[in-house]
Amino acid sequence: MKINISKNRRTFFFYLILADFVIAVQIAAASFLPKGLIDFSDNWASEIFMLSFASAFLVFMPFSGIFKNSKRIKSVIRPGLIFMILGSLLSFFASNSNMFIFGRTICGLGAGMMIVGQIGIIWHEDFKRNRLFSPAVLGALILGLTFGPSFLIFFSGPALSVAKLSFLLGAIFPALVLLEIVTEIFVTTCNVTFDATGAFFDIDSSDDIDVRTRKVAATTLRRAVYVFFDYWLSILSAGLVGVLNYWGMSFWNVALITWLFDFIVAALFLLISERSGHDITLGESFRRAVDAIRANSQLAGLFLFGYLVIKAIIWDGPEQIVVFFRKEIGTMTRMTMMLVVLTFFQGIFWAWAYGLGYESVSTLIKNFL
Repeated sequence: MKINISKNRRTFFFYLILADFVIAVQIAAASFLPKGLIDFSDNWASEIFMLSFASAFLVFMPFSGIFKNSKRIKSVIRPGLIFMILGSLLSFFASNSNMFIFGRTICGLGAGMMIVGQIGIIWHEDFKRNRLFSPAVLGALILGLTFGPSFLIFFSGPALSVAKLSFLLGAIFPALVLLEIVTEIFVTTCNVTFDATGAFFDIDSSDDIDVRTRKVAATTLRRAVYVFFDYWLSILSAGLVGVLNYWGMSFWNVALITWLFDFIVAALFLLISERSGHDITLGESFRRAVDAIRANSQLAGLFLFGYLVIKAIIWDGPEQIVVFFRKEIGTMTRMTMMLVVLTFFQGIFWAWAYGLGYESVSTLIKNFL
């Protein structure tokens, strides 16, 4: 089951248009309102928003790369929203002209980035979608510039001045847009998780509830069996290293014997999976899940791939990696050769790790006695 994000997209555009109106209102307020209605207006502080806005717009339009790559839109519009929120809040709570100027500068920078990002949206969207969004953006800007001062004067009052109202709106509406972005990211993540979970349990969209239940139960049972035996074999491996260290063997002799033990265990797990037809290592399940995630995000897929490889070598067992890369490795002979190499590194690591544990325990016992 997937979550539909089209509604979030429409809400995002709606809030974005309201933010455009606020941007236009702030430009109009700095230009047309009587100077006495805006704090710190005895200098050029009230116009700094327009200067910052124009500078950001002129710089980001040619150099942001939004016309060449639609993915650049997010890298412009998201920080623009954050800058506008922070700048508006700084201006709202400003106690001196320096803080006010800094807030107005940051806010103008964010507003310019937001407008550039929207131009990128209009540029890359097809006509059927932007035929409504484009006029709405233009209309919001025109209304804000035309009726902005009157709007502020009408809705402000003794508890909230004209300037304070403008700054408050400049924080609220971009925050709503940012909330929609966060929601869409969350929804997308949920959809990717649904895909990966279904792939992990080998669930097809045509499977009924009984088939899905059986697949989940079978996969869970295989994992439980694997973890149970792996747990006790890990304890046996630790005991083996402890005995070998007690007998005074050198590190490399301990590592070689640990390597042989790890290889036998890994080979047995692989042999059981191959002969029974049930992959108890779940290497195939993890591969399907990673492929599903990579289909949505290459970066997330590569990160998960790296995590599983490191975790399998050190903890879960190299046999899981061999099964994970079954398609690439091919024959059983190659899989066995890969086990020899991977268990070598695992043997060295656990000989060192368990050796440290043995030294710590033996030192503690000697001090106690």
